[in-house]
Amino acid sequence: MKRNKPASASRKIHERCSPAGGEALAALGLKSPAQLLDWQGQDPARSTPHRVTWPIAANGFAGFLKRYEPGAGRIGKISRWRAPAEVEWDALQRAAAAGVSVPRPLAAAWSRPGQNAASVLLLEAVSGAERLDHIARSWQKASPEQDLWLAERMLPQLFALHRAGLQHRDLYACHFLRDNSSDQLVLIDLARLRHGLRPRRRIKDLAALAYSLDGLIRHPQLLRLLRLYRDSLLPTHNLHRLAQAITRKAQRIASHRPKW
Repeated sequence: MKRNKPASASRKIHERCSPAGGEALAALGLKSPAQLLDWQGQDPARSTPHRVTWPIAANGFAGFLKRYEPGAGRIGKISRWRAPAEVEWDALQRAAAAGVSVPRPLAAAWSRPGQNAASVLLLEAVSGAERLDHIARSWQKASPEQDLWLAERMLPQLFALHRAGLQHRDLYACHFLRDNSSDQLVLIDLARLRHGLRPRRRIKDLAALAYSLDGLIRHPQLLRLLRLYRDSLLPTHNLHRLAQAITRKAQRIASHRPKW
């Protein structure tokens, strides 16, 4: 890692930091979350035009530093009025309180409210961090045992999320990571999380998941997962109509024509 030119001393910096975050900063040789604004890595784990995520490690600490560039809040439909790192910090806290397994947020910093400034978020690394879509693809043809593994690990996360009235908005299989230390799934990329799970928002989450798993697991298993979801959260809903609504939305996603 290398540091850019230090941020202006006159700039007001907003910060969040947990006790574990303080220990992480110390391991990185930093005194405050504000100093994360001046860090840049060499080999990003993921990069888009307005967001980059670097692995960051030192002195026994391993994590990820996510940097949102100016304008990311508007372009990513995160928030116009709050810094994306602040929004994701709060979303991670809300999801964890609902019982969803998410990466632990450690520290965050931004120079001013709104989406017209850079912001950074430091997260604890997920051990192993295998993407669910990569895992399912490696199965070639899922066995009943693998189907059971998926149901036992994914459905509790989905139940906890939706019971709390939360919509992920990007609920694709690639946003579930397997924590190799626990063999459980962890949900990531919660910056667009929102409260208020209206029917069409529920369908959008379920359709995104179905679309991303299509071809990776058997259709009978997809239907079984949907039946288990219906029985637990929507016992009065007609399964056939629910499946039809999800299929229609998944087809729009596949053709890049989402209407909502």
